[in-house]
Amino acid sequence: RCLFTLMCRDKSTLERIKKILSRLSKNLYCLFPFLLQKHSTWILFQLEKMNVSCDVDCDEHHKEVKQVAREVMANLTNLAETGYGEGEICHRLVNPAFQAE
Repeated sequence: RCLFTLMCRDKSTLERIKKILSRLSKNLYCLFPFLLQKHSTWILFQLEKMNVSCDVDCDEHHKEVKQVAREVMANLTNLAETGYGEGEICHRLVNPAFQAE
């Protein structure tokens, strides 16, 4: 969340944070921390807030931030659709040991 917030506020950090978020969202072992800590839903909520706050007259920086957020969400979706992601999600839904999370 800190990286996303920093990326929104500081234009000079955009490229570096884009690389970091891209690598994290493509890493298979980062899928569940993203989901369990609700980063993905938080990012979606931030995108909705950005869409409401700047309908037509968004500056270039906000457009780039939105694009990075969409890429992160697409990467997470691709990971969740892999065999590993589907198996882990099913296992966590069925196994009572994971119900506390």
